[in-house]
Amino acid sequence: MTLETPGSADPPGNLAVDRAVRVERFVGVEDARSSLGRLVEQVAAGGDVVALTKRGRPMAVLVSRDEYLQIKLAASERARAELAEALGSAREKVRVAGLDAGVVVVEDDCGAVAIGGGLG
Repeated sequence: MTLETPGSADPPGNLAVDRAVRVERFVGVEDARSSLGRLVEQVAAGGDVVALTKRGRPMAVLVSRDEYLQIKLAASERARAELAEALGSAREKVRVAGLDAGVVVVEDDCGAVAIGGGLG
């Protein structure tokens, strides 16, 4: 099999090395339909990540459940860290402004609101 970089013009189904030096197989959606069960078993057994392509463009990725859960956990940890940082910043702004934290409303970029006691 040939090696390619993600997004290259080579036909799908080849092997590629992504930026994390991880081998990723590219499989066209049409080819995947006839071999989805086999692909799922390979991925679940700890095999390579499978990128599903349409007209040579990556559209979706098959990963094992364990890897998916690791990805979700990492994303959750990042979101919690960002929230803690945002709340710390809001607390500092309330303190510097000399406001009563019991009556302050803070809204983040996502529309989440904390009122009073939610800040402490």
